[in-house]
Amino acid sequence: MNQEKRKIGYITLYGPANAGKSTLANKLLGKKVSIVSPKPQTTRRRIIGVRTTDSSQLVLIDAPGFFKKTDRGEFFKFLSQEIIQGLESADVKILMLDVTKVLSLKTDDQELTEESIYNYLDKQTFLNTAYTPDIIVLNKIDNINQRDLLSVIGILSTKIFTSVTSYIPISAKSGEGIQTLVKEIEDKLEFGELLYPEDYITEESDLQFAAELVREKAFMLLSQELPYSLATNCIEWTEEKGLNKIMVDILVEKDSHKGIVIGQGGSMLKKIGEQARLELEKIYGEKVFLKLFVKVEENWTLTKQGIQKIGLSI
Repeated sequence: MNQEKRKIGYITLYGPANAGKSTLANKLLGKKVSIVSPKPQTTRRRIIGVRTTDSSQLVLIDAPGFFKKTDRGEFFKFLSQEIIQGLESADVKILMLDVTKVLSLKTDDQELTEESIYNYLDKQTFLNTAYTPDIIVLNKIDNINQRDLLSVIGILSTKIFTSVTSYIPISAKSGEGIQTLVKEIEDKLEFGELLYPEDYITEESDLQFAAELVREKAFMLLSQELPYSLATNCIEWTEEKGLNKIMVDILVEKDSHKGIVIGQGGSMLKKIGEQARLELEKIYGEKVFLKLFVKVEENWTLTKQGIQKIGLSI
């Protein structure tokens, strides 16, 4: 099919933390480009992936999740910048919600209220018109019943997002509803020329992906007591005779956090490294030697110099 016959555009996925944005992006792309964990602030910058089919080329932007406006420092300024820039460049803005979390907001008399949902979404955020969605995706429908789903759509459409007409229930994990979502996205786009080559999938470099994968495993393995000030940076990737040698720094803000990451006798660091190495080998189809270094960078989240050390800039 000629490229002139395809719908083309930038699609930004945004919303509260842990709504399933990265899982959806990976499902749409058919490849893992965004790391996934059940903990807040897993996604820390815009991750761009490209889905090209006979009918469209969708440039997907996976934006960081919302965070508390009480959070301060250069890192949280960077997160806010990443969300806004993702929305400003979007042809279609998709607000993604975990419908099970919305339902958990019910009052004692089992009613969903406008106030409770606005508290969850942060009403002040949506006073900025840049945050107004074109499509609202309700994720994790495989965990609820149809009546509850209709009640959520009802209050969202009549009380909160009255100008939004597209509400798409999906399960990002199983893929249910995703084809309906793709059609809805395409219906909102114009025909145009391809923005990327046919076989292009992501702007993520191998070094960025390796660092992110290590951070994913750390998030999954470490207890809730470790703050989300843990960061990773891939400092070297070399190939020698079919062996990929990868060096990754893990940064924490305190000496006590360093001990948690390393674990007794190095046990935790070994687990993180082993899980990351095995997934890297599976994805790249080659042998990997992965070396991790745990370093203390005090208050890195508060300064520009700190976030630059993990490969971010503002």
